[in-house]
Amino acid sequence: MKYIYLLLISIAIISCEKQDTTITTNDAIVVLAYLYADTPIDSIRVTKTIPYTSEDGLEVIDDLSIIISTADEDILLESIGDGYYRNLDHIIQQETAYSLYFEYNGKEISSQTYIKSSVDVSLSRTEIELDKVELPEIGQGGPGGPGGPGVQPDEEIVDIIWQNDNSDYYFVVIENIEEEPEYVNEFFQQLENDEDRPQRVFRTEPDIMDTYSINSRRELQTYGTYEIIVYRLNTEYAALYNTVGSSTLSIEEPPSNIVNGLGIFTGVTAHTVYLEVNEG
Repeated sequence: MKYIYLLLISIAIISCEKQDTTITTNDAIVVLAYLYADTPIDSIRVTKTIPYTSEDGLEVIDDLSIIISTADEDILLESIGDGYYRNLDHIIQQETAYSLYFEYNGKEISSQTYIKSSVDVSLSRTEIELDKVELPEIGQGGPGGPGGPGVQPDEEIVDIIWQNDNSDYYFVVIENIEEEPEYVNEFFQQLENDEDRPQRVFRTEPDIMDTYSINSRRELQTYGTYEIIVYRLNTEYAALYNTVGSSTLSIEEPPSNIVNGLGIFTGVTAHTVYLEVNEG
């Protein structure tokens, strides 16, 4: 499965009561379908809505005959259990329109989306050095003293830059991909499994933008190689995110581009660059 962050905003759809006279909470099917450019189809899930008052677990739907088609071919998806569907033989093409179609309980469930082209992404710097913040020796101060969390390494800025002539929505994921990265500040190295320990993955919110500035004090807490992914989004994804994140009312009535159902069928195009953070 591709980056799980894209699925998290859709949880509200699965667990909501849809205030629509044509779709009730007893028969509303939910499609969470993401097509990632230049990769196989492996991020499709079909479930049913769950009322807020329900204590039942998530109801998934397997063994459907789901077809994703282009102007040139029909692609049958394989049901692999737990509501997931895939076709690892087909690679999603950029600048291509895709349609989704299947039948459920006598209804035709369908949707359309478009896979946008990738953009050129560059970094103002591909390598930086950060001085290590060491813990004080015994008798020289506690965690709040010299060398503690109150001490900050020098601030370094790295700009991520791309063109956005069409005012598209983007979001950025910044992740240290080392197996056991060393923290810049030794204090955080001692906080294994502690909620105060900085996270290794940083995500921005979807926005119309063509640059993002990485602040080393905020996003670069460890040494090593960082994978930086800039995701180009379709309007249906941005609409769902903005509505789900705005209020409780919007969660009860999320936008959907699924005909005779709920959820999202959308295209995502990613561009990846790498940043090296070394000890100074």
